[in-house]
Amino acid sequence: MTVTFNSGTVADSPAVYLKPKRVEAEYGIPVGTLANLRWKGTGPRYVTAGRSILYARADIEAWLEAQAVEPVAAGR
Repeated sequence: MTVTFNSGTVADSPAVYLKPKRVEAEYGIPVGTLANLRWKGTGPRYVTAGRSILYARADIEAWLEAQAVEPVAAGR
């Protein structure tokens, strides 16, 4: 399920929020891994709406980018 909320400003595009199952389908991060990351406090930002957990697409992508590892040439 994708939920879209307007950020309140005309210039900004609406934020798109994804439920954990949708994050798994689109980004390959298992729902259980997302739950563990929330528990440890090391995963992507999320919001709660009632009993639902939602991730902003921009937050998922920023978190993934922050996980990038620069390769080091062998023999250095």
